[in-house]
Amino acid sequence: HLPADKDCPACRSAKIHRTRGRRKTGSMLKKVAPLMFGVLVSCDTIGPCTPPDIRGSRYILSTRDRGTKYAAISLQKTKSDEETATSFRALYPRTDTETDRIQEVRLDPGTEFRGNFQRTLVKREVRTARTLPRRTTHNATEERWHRTFEERVRTCLVHSGAPTRLWGP
Repeated sequence: HLPADKDCPACRSAKIHRTRGRRKTGSMLKKVAPLMFGVLVSCDTIGPCTPPDIRGSRYILSTRDRGTKYAAISLQKTKSDEETATSFRALYPRTDTETDRIQEVRLDPGTEFRGNFQRTLVKREVRTARTLPRRTTHNATEERWHRTFEERVRTCLVHSGAPTRLWGP
């Protein structure tokens, strides 16, 4: 069905909605997005989600490649830098080929992206770019993607009729 259908009970229950996008004008049109994998990957953590899933996971590490729009997620029990680094290494195993190598990662200033996570990026020779605190506009496309992702998953779960204790993050 169409997204955000006002007559769909699952869409109403999941509180999914459609917002009108802004039109790009002027200098916004001149920005060229990377077309190759790994040129720029955005990472963010979603959560805490309630209720936790069967394994106790309450957070979602969400990554998205800007060029190919490839998205990958990993469920996490905590928001620690150790678990975030482990999840990132599982999502993006190290490769020595230049075409599969991540060149830059855009992060928010959260503590989950410090310590072990930062060391993982340094070992892989990946540049990092951090957004300013509480400035969602610096990473607006990724924040919008997170919202859309959460709404779609919630709608599918409501439509499936699964009990909420099985939903997870």
